[in-house]
Amino acid sequence: PLPNAVIWSTIPITIFGYCFMLNTQINHLTDQCSNASDSNFLKHQVVTAQNFGCESWLYFLFSGGLNYQIEHHLFPFLNHCHLPKIAPMVKQICKKHRVPYNT
Repeated sequence: PLPNAVIWSTIPITIFGYCFMLNTQINHLTDQCSNASDSNFLKHQVVTAQNFGCESWLYFLFSGGLNYQIEHHLFPFLNHCHLPKIAPMVKQICKKHRVPYNT
């Protein structure tokens, strides 16, 4: 029936959209990130993103790995399951080059 089809298609899309919006905006709309900029492309990717909840498997699961937003921006084609593994290396490189690593 049409009413059931509408309900079962609209509710999941709405829930997914809300979760996606929450996960992506929490990483970009912070004081450190929203007004940051750099002429170097890679530095710009780092300073305009922020990781959150990296110590929690629940945040990782809920966000689909997007809680590692800095690594996601630097390596957009890397599968999200690898982002926690490369995060310490990215953080170390940022420290070496004095680039803020927002967490």
